[in-house]
Amino acid sequence: MKKFSLAVKIAFGFAIILVFLGGVAFIGFNSLSGVVDRSSKSDAVSALVTSILSVRQYEKNYIMRNDDTFVQKVDDGVKGLIIRVGEIKASFKKKINKDQMDQVTEKTREYSTAFLRFVELRKKKAEEMTLMRAKARIVLQGAEEIRTDQKEQFEVVRKTSEEAMLDKLKKADDANRMIKWFLDCRKNEKEYIISGDKKFLDAVTDQVEKIGSLAGQLKSRFTNQQNIDKLTELQNGLKEYAAAFKVYVEMTNRQKEAEDEMVKTARAAMEVCAAAHADQKAKMESQITTANRIIWIGAAIALICGIFFAIAITRSITKPVGRIIAGLTEGATQVASASGQVSSSSQSMAEGASQQAASIEETSSSMEEIVLP
Repeated sequence: MKKFSLAVKIAFGFAIILVFLGGVAFIGFNSLSGVVDRSSKSDAVSALVTSILSVRQYEKNYIMRNDDTFVQKVDDGVKGLIIRVGEIKASFKKKINKDQMDQVTEKTREYSTAFLRFVELRKKKAEEMTLMRAKARIVLQGAEEIRTDQKEQFEVVRKTSEEAMLDKLKKADDANRMIKWFLDCRKNEKEYIISGDKKFLDAVTDQVEKIGSLAGQLKSRFTNQQNIDKLTELQNGLKEYAAAFKVYVEMTNRQKEAEDEMVKTARAAMEVCAAAHADQKAKMESQITTANRIIWIGAAIALICGIFFAIAITRSITKPVGRIIAGLTEGATQVASASGQVSSSSQSMAEGASQQAASIEETSSSMEEIVLP
């Protein structure tokens, strides 16, 4: 520092301080930019959760209203969600965050697959329900026709044979019992569809077996081919109804599995999004803390350097000035001493001149006395 001029020292000191301040400003700006970027990514991940909830709302609307327009809305929502996940993934740099977005994409696609399977099973259930209704009509119609026929025959044989009359009456009663059992069977079928309780499923199975057994017994007692054909048609309708109901139950179970899969995958996607959001929030808070620490440390170093260079520059200025002042003081003292000596010499010369003037005056007086008699 001693080798440099004062101007260079001052410039160097300010340059060092400016460098530190510039570094602090750069760190602050860079950290702020990082925080803004983290905040933007965190908001984007939160938006994914909102999109998932929106898709699930369309799903619930479809389940409640059975409106195919919501199927398309779910499909569009899933496609848009996957596109946004890809965009967010591209903005991430760390592998852990990219992997999180891959998991969201995977779970979203699994959800979409489960939802489409749910829709397909629902349509198949509707088809089986239509088939069940058709076969149920066949069973009821057959039993009612047999009952009506037996009642008509009962009126015919009532006056001819008591045994034949009792036989017709018993057959009509059996047909009536089949109708009652089958109506109870349909009621239990509806109860199972509404509640999903296994006891209603078992009741339907038991009642179908009872109706089938009674139809077989009644068929063996008929001799009229027309009645036998009607019972055969009733038995076939009952078997087809039971088969359709069995398929319907299987579809219901598979649909429940698809619905559980939808819930599971949707929740998994939301949990991954929540984890990604928490990760971004934690990194943002860490970045803010680190930035604040660095800014404070940088500011402290800049302050210390400023004080150091201020002292150094001040000393660099005051020392030469002090030396100059000391030199001037010494020179002034020497001048004052010389002035005193000159003043003393001048006084001595003045006294000598006064003495010479007096001598000259005396000499002149003596000369006048000699000249004048």
